Amino acid sequence: MIIECIKICKRNCRIFLGCCLTTLTLWAIKPFLLKECKLPLQIWWPFDITKGPKVYFPAFVYCVLGIANGAVSNGVIDPLIAGLAGHATAQLQILKDNLQNVAEYAEEMMSKMDGEVNDTVRDKIIYDRIKLSVEHHSEILRFVDMYEETFSSVVFIQFSASVVVICVSCLQMSVRILKTPTILHLDIDDWVLSSQLADQKLREIRDILKRPPSTAYEHGVYKNYALRSERVYRITVNGIQWVVPKGMRRQVVQQVHDEGGHFSTEKTLRKLNERFWFPGMWKYIEKYISACIPCLYKKLSSGRKEGFLHSIQKEPVPFHTIHVDHLRPFKKTKHGNCHLIVVVDGFTKFLLLKAVKSTKTRLVIKFLSEVISTYGSPFRVITDKGTAFTAKKFRQFCGAHQIHHVEVAVATPRANGQVERLNRSVLNALSTTSKSEDTWDTVVNNVQFAINNTVNKTTNRTPSELLMGYKPNPSGLFKVIPDLNDVSRDLEALRKETQVRIAAEQKHQKRYFDERRKSPHQYQVNDQVLVATNPTADGSSRKLTDKFMGPLVVTGILPNDRYLVEDLPGSVRSARAKYRNVVAVDRMRPFVVAGDLSESSEEDDGNDQVAQLGGKTVTRGSWNGEELFETYGYESDVRLVIAGNGDTVTRCVGNWVIAGSYRALTLALAAFFCGGCGRAVHPKLHTGPLQVLLEHPTQSRNVALGRRRPWFEPLIMLEARGRNPPDVTIHVHMTIAGTNDVGSRTVAEF
Repeated sequence: MIIECIKICKRNCRIFLGCCLTTLTLWAIKPFLLKECKLPLQIWWPFDITKGPKVYFPAFVYCVLGIANGAVSNGVIDPLIAGLAGHATAQLQILKDNLQNVAEYAEEMMSKMDGEVNDTVRDKIIYDRIKLSVEHHSEILRFVDMYEETFSSVVFIQFSASVVVICVSCLQMSVRILKTPTILHLDIDDWVLSSQLADQKLREIRDILKRPPSTAYEHGVYKNYALRSERVYRITVNGIQWVVPKGMRRQVVQQVHDEGGHFSTEKTLRKLNERFWFPGMWKYIEKYISACIPCLYKKLSSGRKEGFLHSIQKEPVPFHTIHVDHLRPFKKTKHGNCHLIVVVDGFTKFLLLKAVKSTKTRLVIKFLSEVISTYGSPFRVITDKGTAFTAKKFRQFCGAHQIHHVEVAVATPRANGQVERLNRSVLNALSTTSKSEDTWDTVVNNVQFAINNTVNKTTNRTPSELLMGYKPNPSGLFKVIPDLNDVSRDLEALRKETQVRIAAEQKHQKRYFDERRKSPHQYQVNDQVLVATNPTADGSSRKLTDKFMGPLVVTGILPNDRYLVEDLPGSVRSARAKYRNVVAVDRMRPFVVAGDLSESSEEDDGNDQVAQLGGKTVTRGSWNGEELFETYGYESDVRLVIAGNGDTVTRCVGNWVIAGSYRALTLALAAFFCGGCGRAVHPKLHTGPLQVLLEHPTQSRNVALGRRRPWFEPLIMLEARGRNPPDVTIHVHMTIAGTNDVGSRTVAEF
């Protein structure tokens, strides 16, 4: 638009040039309009009484024409005004020099005269010179007054000319826009009409709607579709909605999702349902959002996280498995210490602490060498991915002592939970025991002794007792109590008892952890994934930054829902610094490459054919059964059957939640499985029959939900909740009254 405006202004430059010439003309004839006696031409050339104006006239004319040409060619009057002001200034400077040299001028004139020249002649020459200079000076002052008086009118004329040019340019632009062919602007109604005319399925429906129905299928089309102004609409409870053809579904979903805030599948579906309709909307939108780049990188997953708790089996042997970590940073003490090495025995919970000056590998190796010399070499060492533990020297140290080094997944502190839990106890003890922040390393041994001689909640014993078989003798008041020094007679039995208690506690923790989790996604080698970022504590806001990075590729499958991921071969990131890490499944998500959304998939080809519905599996626990009602109509009775896959369901402590999202109403059914019985809670329903049958191998029970016409969009989502959800497959089976079974499919697998 700006370029077009500039072109139009250039075409209208003649108008502005004409205005400039008019201004020059008014400037020249203004003295006559004001009825002044004469035009002050003498001020236009340099003043010199000895030379006539003919000498300077050609130069003056050339100067004036040059200034005028510059003003006209540039389309502005400013050069002319500047030239006039500069000329007046030059004239005043000439007069000043002339008056200063009037005596020398008189002597020069007298020397040129013949005969004797007296003082009277000399005075007359000086007087005439001064008089002429004063008269010329008066003319310049009069010119300046005219210049100031005329300047306001010149500016006004220039402003008026600019307004005229702008108005004419805008008028021509508006006329040109109105003359633009309307084919460049396609209204959404015409867009839908054009796409519907190109769709074979909708052309068939349009032909049916143009003639009276003769078959049951055509009657079903008349019940579900309407033709308005050659456009096919879907009849719903919210009125009629445009039927979106296959060719424009991606554009419609993209506009609603991308420009509408990148909301979830359900919210995007509700927004689309306000105006549009097409079969299989839920799955289509879900597939589109799964490949949406901003959603993949910016949004965190809602609901339960993936992955279950995998506990480490505890051998009843002290220092079989140790957990090592750095606790840092502390304020630097007088001895130069600002870090703390923490070592925890996985079985006895025995704690070893060492204050060090840095987190260098040599200090860790030195401390572990002291531990090995006292307690023996451990079978396994579990650490995080700190630089002290990933160094080559540490790997060589573990190899020399035949220690299996396990590095936990990145940003997964629960994998090294033994030492992470004790870190809190150590911090609390140090903060309350040390007298000042720079003397904390003086009480490290006291804190270590106190924790090792405190009863652990899981083992019900002190770490020292499980390790050494007796309770160490403390100093102070407790020393007088003789029972503290009793030696455990059967240390092996004590450790076996502790092993049982640890296993029971691990089982309880796993049940508590897993009930808030869901089954993990099973990745394969060469799958592309995104990995959650690790925010750095640099004080900057991270609210609008990317939550995931990638894409990365899975190069290895590790136990306990862990994967080895690396940069894509040849990626820009790998050229800077290659990424290679072990990542837990709850910090990963699939990277879906945006591709064809299957505009002509087989499920779309069978939208109105119920026979093609059976046996299909819908991922992510959702199922859209809208097409079940297209052939049989919206007045039929519907029976929904949900069946479990064995007696695992009857042992389930918790509940299954079945939620249906409809256009006009949200139905919620909570069925609690306790010994094979069930009950249901539901909001107010419309009239019309609908039944849900909860089937068990040992007992079946009908749960009546009321009467409701199946005019809703039968979208069914299943979710497992409660403690220790079972591994179960949920099937949805639908029948229509007076007909045979019309469809069955697996809705969700937990």
